[in-house]
Amino acid sequence: MAIPAFSQGLANASVECQRSVAFYTDYIKVDNFRDAAPIWREALRECPPGVRQSIYVDGIRIFKYLIEQNKDNAQLKNSLIDSMLTMYDLRVEHFPKYAASASMFKVYDMLEYMGNEDQKILESIEKAMERLEPVNMRAID
Repeated sequence: MAIPAFSQGLANASVECQRSVAFYTDYIKVDNFRDAAPIWREALRECPPGVRQSIYVDGIRIFKYLIEQNKDNAQLKNSLIDSMLTMYDLRVEHFPKYAASASMFKVYDMLEYMGNEDQKILESIEKAMERLEPVNMRAID
């Protein structure tokens, strides 16, 4: 019997991890980030690092929702922004194949949520540029 594509990355994960991922993704599919958030946190805690890239991508989406819901509470909003940026860092760490694109999306979000922190944004741009594959100039000729 073939393993469904959904569970291939989770095949060696605990039942708790598999269950949490299944439940929170049901909420994500219908853009119900409020109810997805606590179950997503369980998945992040229960699943081994790097088991599924979508855990980090979904985390970013959840944090964006929470940031919007808490935009009037500067302290909480800043904490949520930091947590969202950590999701990008974890994605880069555990999925290096996608490090360049994840780093660029991190820069976009930093520009949106931290527009006044030029030095941090510049450092992230530099890191993102380092992760880009060099262009093969001979292929262009």
